[in-house]
Amino acid sequence: MLVVGAVACIATLVGSGYASESSVTRCQIVNLRLSIGPGPTEATGQNTVSVVLTNRLSRSCTLKGYPAIALLDGHGRKLPFSYSHHGDLMITSKKPAEVRVPSGGSALFAFNKYRCDIRELAVARTVRVALPGNDVVRSVRLHDSDIDYCRQAASLTVAVSPIERHLQNTLSHS
Repeated sequence: MLVVGAVACIATLVGSGYASESSVTRCQIVNLRLSIGPGPTEATGQNTVSVVLTNRLSRSCTLKGYPAIALLDGHGRKLPFSYSHHGDLMITSKKPAEVRVPSGGSALFAFNKYRCDIRELAVARTVRVALPGNDVVRSVRLHDSDIDYCRQAASLTVAVSPIERHLQNTLSHS
């Protein structure tokens, strides 16, 4: 009798959508507000920035994966960085998981690079973002960016985290 009741309860939940994720749509960048979020306290010579993705829809949506980003100088030119999803001393190397973003809620990702110890050639002023599996881009201005560009080998790679619900999950010590 208990088994029959449990099966009926699960059937009710699935039928009402509570147990089904298929009713939640994939987030589209046009429905998200992008903003620069808090950065962590640096433990290294890294400069870490977080980008907050706030859902403006009246329903939940999901995100999974790594955003595609490009860092642009003050004239809108793409700086020639390499981008990595392997983590570093600050950014996590863990694989992406699906993140459900409720209406009005947020998810985020973080990125960083090692500071330039020699003369900087340019400074990133804007980050251009595309969501996983989509080519549509939006940009957000960086605040007093410490993301500088130089030809120092250690400073040419930008580590990008997967999209996560909380900043601590984008970091390597989480």
